[in-house]
Amino acid sequence: MLKRGLYFAVLGSLILAGCGEPPAIVGTAPTPPAGAAEDAVAPGTDVDGPAGRGKVTYVQHGDLWIKALPEGDAAQLTDDGLNSHPLWSPSGRYVAFRKDVELMTADTVSGIVRSWTTPVSTYLWSPEGDVLAYVAGSGILRLAVVDMAAGTEVTLIPPEVGVLGRIGDIAWSPDGQAIVYEWYEGQEAQGLFLIPYGGGEATELYASGKPEKGDALLAGWSGDGRYLLFWQGPIVSASQLADGVPLYALPAGGGAPEVVVDEVLYFDDFVVPQRGTSALALIEGTHRGVWTRKRLVVTDLDGGDLAVLSPEGLVAVAPAWSSDGTRVAYSAMVDLGDLVGGDSAREGLATRRIWVSGADGSEPVALTADPAYRDERPFWSADGESLLFARMYAEDRLSLWWLDITSREATRVVDDVGPLPGPAAPWFGYYGHVDWAPVLDWWPGEASR
Repeated sequence: MLKRGLYFAVLGSLILAGCGEPPAIVGTAPTPPAGAAEDAVAPGTDVDGPAGRGKVTYVQHGDLWIKALPEGDAAQLTDDGLNSHPLWSPSGRYVAFRKDVELMTADTVSGIVRSWTTPVSTYLWSPEGDVLAYVAGSGILRLAVVDMAAGTEVTLIPPEVGVLGRIGDIAWSPDGQAIVYEWYEGQEAQGLFLIPYGGGEATELYASGKPEKGDALLAGWSGDGRYLLFWQGPIVSASQLADGVPLYALPAGGGAPEVVVDEVLYFDDFVVPQRGTSALALIEGTHRGVWTRKRLVVTDLDGGDLAVLSPEGLVAVAPAWSSDGTRVAYSAMVDLGDLVGGDSAREGLATRRIWVSGADGSEPVALTADPAYRDERPFWSADGESLLFARMYAEDRLSLWWLDITSREATRVVDDVGPLPGPAAPWFGYYGHVDWAPVLDWWPGEASR
């Protein structure tokens, strides 16, 4: 999901500017999207694979490709070398992506590639239907949604002259009927607001208590839509976020937020709801180094103790639920303790392997063991029989592999992805955490939606 990296890169200091009250009237009637333009028509790109398998979209040297797995042919969607942050729509027909700072969509059936707005700060597909929400503008921001089937656009929150940086991150409700967004009023106030899909009055769900408290930062919804999830610390600074802050659950039906866990780093893939339930898979722990003090836990927001899934002595990242909710796949390595970095951290990160555990903590098993590779970011097939995962084999090179759960046989399915964006050593990410959103997204198939 496209959130943190793009949001902060585009907004930056905008949220520091003052802004007014949320508008009282925020919906408009659906109209043809005047800003949408047909950029190109690609050759046949519909690459639907066998039932229960799914397809991947990935970036290769700045261009977007798609491929049905495990044995489909790759199809190229762009050829200008400026593209990143691909996101599949729920149906698997459309891919949203960035062309530099421009929001684009590609129709994999017709091959039509369209431009919608520029610059875009963040965008996210509804979980129900091919409806794309985005925040866009240059200082004066607006929130809009695009219905791909109807070809219409609705502005939910219009831009206002003199109102800067007032919309932050966004999150669709699981039923696709509403959007929650972060609302900033300079350095004096901040909160979480909800607006219905299609327009209407915006409702304040939570006031952060700023400046005495830090910002409430969206982590999403529980899978059943009964809780809104957010990070918040006493006074959240960049260093505090890096070292972990409490995760809260706010009842959607009203009530006070409650702490889920005391320490979770500010990464989207550290908080993973199970679809349709109130269960969460979490990477719990503090310290910005993702090679230490991080364990995989599962909890139910309706009550119950934490279940620890990752074995003692291992550090886990990137949990992924199987479609039936009985297993969680993840990447893990040996805990390096309070190591600051350097060659030892590099060597430790190179030992990451793909694991799977029962959702109750039973039967943790390492599924990969090749010492020549660093294994990262698993994705389940809809049938639960296979995993797609990323293998890093050089500091700036990675490939995608298909893993049969039963036989544990891994097959390379994409030779070259990336390169990953970032500094001279992008393999390192942010203290060991790699952001996969710029180069990779997975559509598991209709069965898991």
